[in-house]
Amino acid sequence: GNPYGIVRIEDFSGPGEVPLFGDEWARWSGYMTEGNPVYITARVSPKQWRPEEWEVRIGKIEFLPDVKDNILKSITINVDLDELTTDNVARLTELLHEEDGPTEVFINVVDKTRSMQVTLQSMKCHLTVKHQLINYLDHEPALSFKIN
Repeated sequence: GNPYGIVRIEDFSGPGEVPLFGDEWARWSGYMTEGNPVYITARVSPKQWRPEEWEVRIGKIEFLPDVKDNILKSITINVDLDELTTDNVARLTELLHEEDGPTEVFINVVDKTRSMQVTLQSMKCHLTVKHQLINYLDHEPALSFKIN
């Protein structure tokens, strides 16, 4: 008889489902709209009556645009030297200079053939992390990234 919902959430690592019952559903359901970017703070712990099973307890949900600039301190972009081209360097440069912001940028250049890498910090480029940049980094074989 109590209201409930099973929410499908996705991040850059993949999808998952979180069941919300009673008061939790009433408290958080307003944030749960398809395509709505949210920042969830949660805790995973053993279930009270079945300690062999785990449960996710949401502590706080905020709209991602409201907290994004405060939580994204830095982005490290890994560059595979063997796969680097002038085209992907030009596109990455364009995206990094698109909009100034508070997020520091680190470039980690990896040379797999020599088993070497060097991490460089950009002193001039601080940016606002946008979906377009993340999407490009996800789909460009020469590049990957890590936040904070």
